[in-house]
Amino acid sequence: MSKNGAAVIVDILKAENVEYVFTLPGTTILDIYDAAYEDKDIKLIVTRHEQVAVFMADGYARASGQSGVCLVSRGPGAANIVIGLHNAHEESVPVVAIVGDVISGISQRDCFEEMDLETLLRPVTKRVYRIDSAQRIAELLPKAIKDSMKGRKRPVGILIPQNVQREAYDITSNTSTLNIARACCSRETARIAAEMLVESLMPAIFVGGGVVASGATMEIRALAHTLGIPVVTTWLRTDSFPNDDVYFLGSTGPGAFESTLEYMRAADTVFAVGCRFSEFSTQGYSLLSSECKLVHMDTDAQELGKVYDPALGIVADALQGCQLIREEVETMLAGEGYRKIPSPLAGNALAKFRVESKLPLGEDDKGRVFSGNVIRVLQRMLPKDAMIVCDTATFGPWVTRYFGFTEPGSLIAPAGGCLGFGFPAAMGAKLACPSRPVVCLVGDGGFSMVLQDLETAVRYDIAIIVLVMNNCGYGNIRSRQLSEYGGRFIGCSYGNPDFAALARLYGIDGRSARNTSELEAGLNLALEAKAPYLIDIMLGPDAGMPPGVVPPPSGDRRPIKAEK
Repeated sequence: MSKNGAAVIVDILKAENVEYVFTLPGTTILDIYDAAYEDKDIKLIVTRHEQVAVFMADGYARASGQSGVCLVSRGPGAANIVIGLHNAHEESVPVVAIVGDVISGISQRDCFEEMDLETLLRPVTKRVYRIDSAQRIAELLPKAIKDSMKGRKRPVGILIPQNVQREAYDITSNTSTLNIARACCSRETARIAAEMLVESLMPAIFVGGGVVASGATMEIRALAHTLGIPVVTTWLRTDSFPNDDVYFLGSTGPGAFESTLEYMRAADTVFAVGCRFSEFSTQGYSLLSSECKLVHMDTDAQELGKVYDPALGIVADALQGCQLIREEVETMLAGEGYRKIPSPLAGNALAKFRVESKLPLGEDDKGRVFSGNVIRVLQRMLPKDAMIVCDTATFGPWVTRYFGFTEPGSLIAPAGGCLGFGFPAAMGAKLACPSRPVVCLVGDGGFSMVLQDLETAVRYDIAIIVLVMNNCGYGNIRSRQLSEYGGRFIGCSYGNPDFAALARLYGIDGRSARNTSELEAGLNLALEAKAPYLIDIMLGPDAGMPPGVVPPPSGDRRPIKAEK
């Protein structure tokens, strides 16, 4: 018995528990489409642009904890997913990009839409697999999917020429049996880390998205309470630790509070878990002092020492490693020679943070909604299990400073910096978590890049709530031109359609909100609708970051190692 390679691809996706494949049709993947024609287990989510497909796969992966799969054709189709793969690569998201390539027998002749896809995708993926024989599909495709989840989760690329999809496949061929093991911290290493934290006079815990991915948030919380240590989250990973916890000390990045940065820069020991020291998360590589002892735990050994040299580097899964360290800390504190000494400076920083993090008061003005009132409405009206998906926008610091996330996995935001992410990622997240309310906060600039896929939300009945923060301009650019270029505004303003009316043309109920009352009424209807809903929130043209917050400077940044 035999079947063709395309049918094997569909069989393997089912075997790997892939429920959705985010895609846009193209000539070199039509055999896979045909193989999925009568299959009820694999759902093809057909988008209007490949960039939307890869962003949906990203959002699905973050919300589900599993690999998100996108399927595109050669040439332009592959090129259109590169920015989405770059964002996933930067943020450790397991996206599997299957690309139908040109027929092997005519490759390297500059045939129609031919590109060197291995070279194109290699910088933005963990690995690029090329399958040149149908007999190797069952070996390499499962391996690639598992590779996206192994160690540090990251995207992988899989190139499958069209002729391979059509080749006959012997069903007796072997399949992959790759098993994934989590990196582990040894008891001795945990004891050393625990000793450093117990003996520290001014310690801090610094956590990133890896904590949520591994399910380590509650272990971090237990450790913080055992030692009385403030916890700070990285930029756009504010949900990594409960914001209502007494030891939460805010997030770094644009919009970070003074109390947060003062304490982190004065800390003598920092336990960093599941985070990369990115430019924005480190305030331009200036977050830690040269005297600070760093204990850095990550599943990726290459992440250790990339920016800051650790006094102790630990290659381990966050959940297992933090559990061991907490156990060692508790043993030490119960014995002789150690005692818990809460830092008075930590108490002062936490008290200052509670004052700084109060949402500023403001009034709507002349048919324009005050940005802080958007946060206030969301805080009051959203259910506890709601998920917020943000785009790259000036409104982001309002969310990370003031919303107050209490549940791990309740914020999805693109630290990779790509506009247009929020709306597609929210659709992917909703498919992964259909019972949870999913609210997309997106600027008018980013939304305009992907709004054609409102039709996709209607076609698949993806019941997300889209809040368009409409200030008729690129707010981040305007803020930078104000803070760095003396208010010489150019290229940052434009006109917009009536987004609510546009949504209705696509078949989505939508309304405009020119004051807080209209926003409340619209959100109430949206939460009851159980269908896609859009609210066009009219902000002032100069609406931007919260009071006192300016964008990080765009000039050259020197790595911390160069300053030592």
